[in-house]
Amino acid sequence: MSDLRELKYKRAAVKSQVTRLQHFFESAVPKTEAEARVRQVKLEECWKKFEEIQEEIESAALESASIDDEEECEKQIKEGEAERQLFEANYYKVAEKIEAVINSRQGQNQQVRANDVEPRSEQRTHDVPRGKPKLPEIKLPEFNGDYTKWLFFKNSFEATIDQEATLTPMQKHQYLVGVLRGEALKVVQGYQISNENYVDAWKLLKDTYDNSMIIIETHLDELLQFPTITKEDKADSIRQFVWHIRTHTSSLKSLSQPVDQWETMIIHLAKKKLEFVEQRDWQNLMNDRTPEIMPKLEDFLKFLTDRSNTLRVLNQGKTKQVPSKVTTQKKPNKKVSLIVTSSECSFCKGNHSIYKCEELQKLSPEDRKKEIINKQLCINCLGSGHYARDCKSSSCKKCSKRHNTLLHRNVESQSKESDTATVNYCGQENSKENEKSAKEVKEEESTMRVYCAQRTESTVLLSTARVNAYDIKGKAHTCRVLLDPGSQSNMVTESLATKLRLPNKREYRAISGINQAKSSTTKITEIHIESRDKEFSANIECLILPSITEQLPQKEIDVNRIIVPKHGIMADPVFNEPGEIDMLIGAGLYWKILIGTPRNQIKGQPSLQS
Repeated sequence: MSDLRELKYKRAAVKSQVTRLQHFFESAVPKTEAEARVRQVKLEECWKKFEEIQEEIESAALESASIDDEEECEKQIKEGEAERQLFEANYYKVAEKIEAVINSRQGQNQQVRANDVEPRSEQRTHDVPRGKPKLPEIKLPEFNGDYTKWLFFKNSFEATIDQEATLTPMQKHQYLVGVLRGEALKVVQGYQISNENYVDAWKLLKDTYDNSMIIIETHLDELLQFPTITKEDKADSIRQFVWHIRTHTSSLKSLSQPVDQWETMIIHLAKKKLEFVEQRDWQNLMNDRTPEIMPKLEDFLKFLTDRSNTLRVLNQGKTKQVPSKVTTQKKPNKKVSLIVTSSECSFCKGNHSIYKCEELQKLSPEDRKKEIINKQLCINCLGSGHYARDCKSSSCKKCSKRHNTLLHRNVESQSKESDTATVNYCGQENSKENEKSAKEVKEEESTMRVYCAQRTESTVLLSTARVNAYDIKGKAHTCRVLLDPGSQSNMVTESLATKLRLPNKREYRAISGINQAKSSTTKITEIHIESRDKEFSANIECLILPSITEQLPQKEIDVNRIIVPKHGIMADPVFNEPGEIDMLIGAGLYWKILIGTPRNQIKGQPSLQS
């Protein structure tokens, strides 16, 4: 955590340097071209430092967060995005002002030189084009398919790449592919980079994501999912809370939404996410307000910003006082116990832990226990100097009894009075071996009953078929579908949806399965499918998922053991070979596909149906 704090201090120092550059160029003091160029180099250095520090902060923050804590990981990612957007905005402002100063000074210098030259050379001077100044390197924002970031990405890409006349279409296509990630990259992966394909690839990307209604709905959903304010880092949590509201309200305003008319509702919903202290202080601050003079959203955000700054100052004061408290305060009656452990094995005296002793692990659990007792070791922790009844270590991880897991017997006796053991299952091939071992155990110490049963394996063939799915250009692609009358929805894999390059819409759909297992998706598309003999076709709405199920069947089936009509045409000619499932057709279409009743209803054989 201390490393993360140091990185944030370094990031703040870089941001302060950019702010000082901004104040310098906003001041009324005249600037020379040399001053502008020197600070231009400094601005580039600040950009590189910020990128390096921000990447280290995000890596350290994600490592400190729990892997299973999705909310914490999402919080860290959003915080990084907000920091980048703020820094980029200031960077571009300063870069524009530097370019304005350089261009202005160069224009003045050229005018002076033009006045000094002879008139006969005037025409020649005008014919020579002025060299373009070297622009600072602008890093294009990346886009991964998040609708809330689409407008920012589109405007940036069009301003810097798409509308740049000096770039060829192939170069623009290369830039486009270079800044796309995840789902967005899959949309245009079907286009080979070339001069001819750039326009189509950029158009397909805009057709997919340039949807104002989806963007507005996505921003509204995100706005109402307020981040959690934690007690451990309350100042930063409140600051993230403010950024969250500002980001989405500003985006909605740019989309011509009447955000000003929603301010009372937004304040009411956001206030409920605050802790009691902040709610109380805000209410006390607003006691004198009337319905005619309701507080504005900006007042609410300013109140939270001031509270965040106050908490940050107080936390910094606490941090500085920690060393003095540690040195002055004494904690009486505090005892520290030190335990010195040896790596020598208590069983074989080797240079390793007893838990890794190969000699001990070669023995059966019963023999291990006898040897441990003979060496007067604890049967619970395998240590020396005490017995199991006084041992404070944890018990067996398999049965929770007071013995070590290494001493656990896989075959437990059913009755304490008689040492009768039961083998729950054994294969037919090993039955004689088990009987022999049972007789040996009976002669030595106890009676063993062996129950043998032959396990018969069976395989259930699910209904699969090969159909043609048509892409955005009307080209047919053969895919493998699973017919499932128990499903209420149709589904398609992301790989097939990307291959078809069909537009999809954003809509949240919850999916529940066996044992109430829950998942969800936010992408839906419509696919036109047709049977291979072209006698049946339909348009179906499919939920887009990363995968539908494992390979079906799970292992190859011997078709010689199955009764199949010789001249019959199978819907899936390779039904017996394991393969990927590209699409699932649910009950809505299932009963429209089948004709007649099942045939070949022989026990142990699959049923056939048209």
